[in-house]
Amino acid sequence: MNRIFVFLLAAFLLCGCAAPASPQPDSTQATVAPTVPTSIQTGLVNKDGKTYYINADGSYAKGKVVIDGIDHFFTKTGEEVLVVNPWHFVPYDYNPDLVTFYDFAQYADGNVLDKTCIDPLLKMLEDCQNAGYNVRIVSSYRRQVTQETLYNNKVDYFLNQGYDIKKAREEAGKIIAVPGTSEHQLGLAVDLIDSSYPYLDEGQEKTPAQKWLMEHCWDYGFILRYPNGKTESTGIIYEPWHYRYVGKELAKELQNSGLCLEEYLETLK
Repeated sequence: MNRIFVFLLAAFLLCGCAAPASPQPDSTQATVAPTVPTSIQTGLVNKDGKTYYINADGSYAKGKVVIDGIDHFFTKTGEEVLVVNPWHFVPYDYNPDLVTFYDFAQYADGNVLDKTCIDPLLKMLEDCQNAGYNVRIVSSYRRQVTQETLYNNKVDYFLNQGYDIKKAREEAGKIIAVPGTSEHQLGLAVDLIDSSYPYLDEGQEKTPAQKWLMEHCWDYGFILRYPNGKTESTGIIYEPWHYRYVGKELAKELQNSGLCLEEYLETLK
């Protein structure tokens, strides 16, 4: 009897001193994955219809960036802006979304522009008209063949003045952009005249309509693309009739700075 009691007591003590069993994992509890740093997308990126270039550190590029041997230009806020001048051609894959319209047209066949700038342009011209001035569009989008014809005619003019072919082409290019380097081929530029003075010369700057446009164009996202005294930077003579759409933000920057587009972009190096 005593032996049985001792045996039971020992078994009881052993059970009470045993280490508690390890808790089993709850199969219903989700496993949390370790955090993995997200890689930065670099290079050209399209966002909300605009193009940016993201550097390796995640910052937006500003000023000139050479991509695959081609110069690209970006504003202070990182948005790409197309620069077309004697040193930069219209991109080979550029495809404007062209629309024909007839408002304020000087000619019966109307005008053609990229749809991005048509509404701002018409609003600007309507406000100019409401201010008491008459303005007309005399040139808008140009096809390559049209630009070639205009340029070649101007070359012939200088040849007839006694210039050799090299000098004739050089002088012609200051007045009529070499085909492939004209902003008119972007569909974002227009030539505007005061209807009382139908000449594309420096006399336009003295007309009431041009004075109003020069003062207010930036409010609508346009700039006078070839200002007086900026030929060395733009490569084109002073044209107080040629307006380019760049958007309100950039237009305001240029207005406040007093710089032409090329000069402004140089400051962003």
